[in-house]
Amino acid sequence: MFHPWIIALSFLVSYISAHSAKPDPTCFMLKTTKRSDDCCPTPDVVDEAVIEKCIAQLVKSANTTGNAEEIYKCITDCTAKELGLVKNNAVDKDAFKQLLVKTLGKEADFKPVVEKAFEDCHQKMSKIPEHELLKPATCGFAPYYLMNCVESEIFKNCPASKWTDTADCSELKGKINNGCPFMAIVKDEAK
Repeated sequence: MFHPWIIALSFLVSYISAHSAKPDPTCFMLKTTKRSDDCCPTPDVVDEAVIEKCIAQLVKSANTTGNAEEIYKCITDCTAKELGLVKNNAVDKDAFKQLLVKTLGKEADFKPVVEKAFEDCHQKMSKIPEHELLKPATCGFAPYYLMNCVESEIFKNCPASKWTDTADCSELKGKINNGCPFMAIVKDEAK
């Protein structure tokens, strides 16, 4: 899957590499050169033009001095707003689910996985205290949390017809099972 979210992150991380810090360095220490799409190819979620617009806004706003996770959060927040997935500073559950089912769930094998991942992740997110979701930060946390959770769950529960059962893919699944962010196992398109 072409992950526009990650291409944007890669661009910005290289742009601000002197200031960038990763969430947990061990998440990014992989023995394999395989990445998520090599193990579980999934359809695209967002049009690249939306991501490019958000990159331009982020670069202009001077919010490019955060760590990689903060940058990813800002891109996700901007994209969610551009797509109408956030209303009144809250995730619009129906709009978010509709986008995921329309894109990731367009393949029959993925539809039940996507729907379950979204419901499970939305339920987990609803248990996070509101003050945590609205912490002072440069960008909204909820869209980032939800997208990271959904992508991680889809990867962990990839349909057997799509999954490549190798030791390399098991290593990546192990990273996700250990709580690493999804961005740790996707291709760095900037390289």
